Amino acid sequence: MDQQTKHDVLDVRSGGAEPYGLAGLVVSLVAIAAIAAVLAAIVAGLILLGQGALWGVDETRSFYLSLRFDIPTKTKLSALAVTLVYAALASATVIVARHKQRFAWRDLVALRPVGRGWRRIASVAVMVLIYAALASLALASLRERHIALDGPTDTLLVGTLVLNYVVCAPITEELIFRGWLYTGLRRRFGFGTTLFATAFLFAAIHWEPRHMVLVLPLAFALGFIREQTGSIKPTILLHASYNLVVVSIALLTL
Repeated sequence: MDQQTKHDVLDVRSGGAEPYGLAGLVVSLVAIAAIAAVLAAIVAGLILLGQGALWGVDETRSFYLSLRFDIPTKTKLSALAVTLVYAALASATVIVARHKQRFAWRDLVALRPVGRGWRRIASVAVMVLIYAALASLALASLRERHIALDGPTDTLLVGTLVLNYVVCAPITEELIFRGWLYTGLRRRFGFGTTLFATAFLFAAIHWEPRHMVLVLPLAFALGFIREQTGSIKPTILLHASYNLVVVSIALLTL
């Protein structure tokens, strides 16, 4: 890759901000996980302190001990815990990006206006959403559910699940995969290598054989759109729309 090509890739894909090298990228991902764990622990600790102050220590302890027998409440709390983890990971990613480039951190996670390619990405988005509907219906007809909805489908539980899948997951996962990770890899590798690396890493965190039918096509489409537009804003929108289709079909076919 000549110097002009390197400059073009840096300018278009990272907005002029300088990403970490490979070693730094790996360290930064560990840092994101560690910071997220600390943030989640702080919030969880504050919640426990608040419960202890309102209910008393003994009643708070009894409440959590009773969860082993109260599956509906345990399911709701688990869903809320996932919300907390997503929020912590998104916050940690922004913290690390701001540490690297205080005034250009949005470029490092590609949280920028869409540069180009609306017509091309629109056609890809439509095809991906059609695929999401067909694949979800096929899995439902085989009684294979890719979303665990074993708990009671009350308003709080369903609302929290929809929040996680349609809002929290798209924002957090796009910040990390098509934002931070994609920018770092694309600075040093070609489109094909970066696309395959981020797609398979994305699939790895969703690992479940039948789930791959849904995840891998989405991952490749999101990577393509990220490359075409230089932004994660359209990938967040597509990711959210995709998950909304999948969750809606899952709920309707329970």
